[in-house]
Amino acid sequence: VAIKTDNTTRETVFPLISQFVEGSGTIVYTDESRIYTALTKDLGLAHLTCNHSEKLFSDGNGTHTNGIEGFWSHFKRMVDGIYHHISVDYIQCYIDEECFRWNTRKDKESKRFEMLFKTCIGKFTYNDVCSFSTKKIA
Repeated sequence: VAIKTDNTTRETVFPLISQFVEGSGTIVYTDESRIYTALTKDLGLAHLTCNHSEKLFSDGNGTHTNGIEGFWSHFKRMVDGIYHHISVDYIQCYIDEECFRWNTRKDKESKRFEMLFKTCIGKFTYNDVCSFSTKKIA
């Protein structure tokens, strides 16, 4: 899950973490940002950090933030390589697209297409297809 926020204050971020992260037995890996220091006290989450400001990207015991950094790297390449520019008004749509791509990155393209097709909202009828055509079909 990735969500656009207006800011990264504790008041904004903690309710989102509470909504999407189960408390019991969950370990949250973050960078050294101070907004995360109360994750254990306030939300009951185990919390491990990577101190990027000291050029530490792993503690050697499995603590790292490579997954989320990989996600944002792919997102930036998607924007630069496919869209070249995106509107801030629709940024959540682009983030959602990249979430789908990232979460299904190990699936075959045929399975990804099938999943995408099955999750389309509503029914798509033959008349809907015809309405997109510039040539009317009787």
